[in-house]
Amino acid sequence: MLAFEYTVSESAMSGRIKHPTCYLWDAWSFEEAGSWYLYCLALPRMDAHGAPIHPDNRNDHRFHIRCFESHDKGRSWTDHGVFQEPGLCANGADSGNVWSGDAFQTRSGDYWFASTGIRAVDAEHPFVQSLLLGRSADKTRFSGALYSVLGADTHYDQLVEAGYFLGPKSALGHCDGESGGSILALRDPFIVPNSDSTGSYDVVFAAKAQGGEPAMGHIRVDLSSSEPELIAVHAPIRLPDAAEFTQFEVPKVLWDAARSQYWLLGSTADRVDENQPEEDVNRYLRLYSAKTLAGPWLPASSQGSAIGGTGTRFGATIVGLQADELVCLAPLTTMDPEGGLYFDHLFKVDVSAERLNHTLMATVC
Repeated sequence: MLAFEYTVSESAMSGRIKHPTCYLWDAWSFEEAGSWYLYCLALPRMDAHGAPIHPDNRNDHRFHIRCFESHDKGRSWTDHGVFQEPGLCANGADSGNVWSGDAFQTRSGDYWFASTGIRAVDAEHPFVQSLLLGRSADKTRFSGALYSVLGADTHYDQLVEAGYFLGPKSALGHCDGESGGSILALRDPFIVPNSDSTGSYDVVFAAKAQGGEPAMGHIRVDLSSSEPELIAVHAPIRLPDAAEFTQFEVPKVLWDAARSQYWLLGSTADRVDENQPEEDVNRYLRLYSAKTLAGPWLPASSQGSAIGGTGTRFGATIVGLQADELVCLAPLTTMDPEGGLYFDHLFKVDVSAERLNHTLMATVC
């Protein structure tokens, strides 16, 4: 994999984040003192030799995580450049690549960052996945140590015993996916913003349950010291309409104190083959609700979980909850008429009692 020259966009971007030199996709965020910090996967549009990189071939290159900041609720964005690159984890779990994750501030004020580490065993097994966590004093450039808390290979037996689907050990991270299907799912960790007095937190992630059914993974970790500790591997959390898709990705969980319930925003696809043309894959943003993290989770609307009006948005983040509206931001896929892999304007999802009796709809701001 080639090295790149990373360019920081020096001018603020208005509304949209359409980077002049990078593809952008998947989103996670947090708010502090009125500022929004947005993180996403990124890849230069040109390789180190100046040759264009086709978006469909981006898995052949090393990604980075990029950070943007807004002081005006998403009306404009400042590019802080590279936040995190592969190769920071001491055990080599991210030696191949870094995939999506989360940014989080604990009650004690510490900044914790989650990501997916990708380790390439060989040419046929380039996607061995691990969940990574690390604390950083800097919100715009990762400055701490990164640790692997859960790995498809290092915790294989524990995951299988807990009800996760991983396939045979010899097939972990295979380039052809799970038995010729989509790439194995043990990725996209998200730290749930609830904690007990000991400093332990729930982390959810994209996973597969036994039989290959798309599900949300669930572990418990201790973040009270500089090194995260895995406390428990819980059973996969089932989704009520998992038969409608093959992949559940980049989960975001939000506690709604006014309603005493959780919201779960996720992205789904029905890909059955990694060589399947993008135009043949159906992708949706979906919204669920539950009284407890373990569920049962239900489609947010009586008409289902799929959110209409989102266009080609995928891999969204929730930047806020305003009364009866979830405020969200998402990049566009390559099926966008302008080529995608950039962030369009904010959108809102009406979650009022009246709307939840109808099809969920997004309104672009």
